[in-house]
Amino acid sequence: MANKKLTFLRIFLRELASLVSAGIPVHRSLEILALHQTDPWARGLVGRLVSRVYAGEPVSTAMAAEANTFPKFVTGLVHVGEETGALATNLGKSAEFVEQMDRLRMKIFSVITYPLFLLGVTLAGIVLLVEIFVPAFSPVFLEMHATLPLPTRVVISMFKMISAPLFWESMLVILAIFSFMHFLNRRHDQRRLGWDRFVLTLPFLGGLMKRWMVAQIVRTLAMTQSVGISLPRGLAMLEDTSKNEVFRVFIQDCRLVLARGENLSAYFLARKNFVPSFVSHLVAVAETTGSLESLMLKCGRILEEEIDYLLQRFFAFLEPGILGFMGVAVSFILFSVLLPLYGMMGLIQ
Repeated sequence: MANKKLTFLRIFLRELASLVSAGIPVHRSLEILALHQTDPWARGLVGRLVSRVYAGEPVSTAMAAEANTFPKFVTGLVHVGEETGALATNLGKSAEFVEQMDRLRMKIFSVITYPLFLLGVTLAGIVLLVEIFVPAFSPVFLEMHATLPLPTRVVISMFKMISAPLFWESMLVILAIFSFMHFLNRRHDQRRLGWDRFVLTLPFLGGLMKRWMVAQIVRTLAMTQSVGISLPRGLAMLEDTSKNEVFRVFIQDCRLVLARGENLSAYFLARKNFVPSFVSHLVAVAETTGSLESLMLKCGRILEEEIDYLLQRFFAFLEPGILGFMGVAVSFILFSVLLPLYGMMGLIQ
């Protein structure tokens, strides 16, 4: 459902911005979009927006009432657009922000799903091989009444373990316990903070997540600067959209730094384990020259390029590694089956 809402949000904001920029009143633009929604959920959502706008509410207030779909950052940008007369511009910037963050999110998500998919296919192939190939020869091995080679004994033991109902029941119990503990962690702030910190310490994935979070911050700084929103307010809106507790705490600290009148670059430099050094120096230059928007956009592009580069390197090593693991595993199973057969043929001769 989350992906469905995000896809709807990207398209809806972009289409609404186009209609409003063409001079169509916002209430009429919402009516047009409501008529063209094919999904019942989306049609009902836009219909509720139309009803609220016709009742006299600003469109930002109507969106805020649908907080499960419209993040606070988006409704904040729309509200500023209503106040400044730049509603179409801010709707377009909202759509651009959602698209950029979704693109980064999908890149990180692909890092998780692709290796899991390859590993799952590999393990499924090995299990099928053990379940189909080994049973055909195991009676022959047992009738030999001889000491089987170690690889053969290992494969037969694997077959017996996988075939036992207790093995699968144990896997289900472990999965249920892990899911329940994860559910409890997500509902408890301190446990969630500990879990999110652990994720950020993972090799490679932790580095990607940190770059993604910093990219969100610098994009927010550039966006708030372009539409006239204060930096603390923009960070507060971004904080409400984040689901990572470490990221939320980091944004809260950034807001406290700004509230004390201190430079954000100094805080970034003190958090070298979280913020890349070039980002801290670019922020320092932006604070000195006043060119925050252009430098933060440049910084965001650099971080995206780094993420792309890391992903390309990761996939360049991942696929051969998993295929090599699969080849070694299959070769080991075939070797364990053929080794005693070869020995038995030697005895017959």
